[in-house]
Amino acid sequence: MVSKTIRKLDPEFRPQVIIAWISQVFKFAVVGIINTGIDLGIYFLLTRYVSFFGDYVYLTKAFSYSVGVVTSYTLNRAWTFKSRFSPAHSFFPFLGVNLISIALNAVLMGVFVDFFYFNEPGALILVTGITFGWNFLASKSLFLEV
Repeated sequence: MVSKTIRKLDPEFRPQVIIAWISQVFKFAVVGIINTGIDLGIYFLLTRYVSFFGDYVYLTKAFSYSVGVVTSYTLNRAWTFKSRFSPAHSFFPFLGVNLISIALNAVLMGVFVDFFYFNEPGALILVTGITFGWNFLASKSLFLEV
């Protein structure tokens, strides 16, 4: 019933479009787990086993997060969205999306906890979902796959 209504609104509707979106959301989530693991792994290895990095945790975190972003870009470009655009045209916009995401994440966390009195775990889950959605839609628009 719903699919017939959608088909009337969009004559180009194909069920494969929905399947492709679901597949991309799943792949995007997998890439997020991978890049988070890389970020945390590098951070903990450097801060625990290289004394210099243990003394400069903010610098180390910036480095490990950056490696995670590059990993995310590479995997999402090649696997999730199968982009044909050159990295020269999409990397810096992708970086911008991630910088906006960090700010959005921090601001929303503060708003939900301080103004709406959400408990911290509840706010964290909600904010993570919102920023995941933002990241997915913004990244998808950057890579403009067919």
